[in-house]
Amino acid sequence: MEKDYDGYDCLRYELFETLIPAMLYKGTEKEREEFFGFLKQDGKTFIHDMYQTLCEDDGLPYPYDNSDF
Repeated sequence: MEKDYDGYDCLRYELFETLIPAMLYKGTEKEREEFFGFLKQDGKTFIHDMYQTLCEDDGLPYPYDNSDF
């Protein structure tokens, strides 16, 4: 069974399976604490902004509104 993946599937994978784990578990202690602080402070906006930036960088329209987060 073959599944077709679109650009959004790839971006979600990149963000949630690659970038966020790398930011939480790699880098210096200061970098990890800073990233975790952003998530604790306003995680919804932080994730929203990260995903929106990935979409813009890949030339994809951003499919969500602020209210979706």
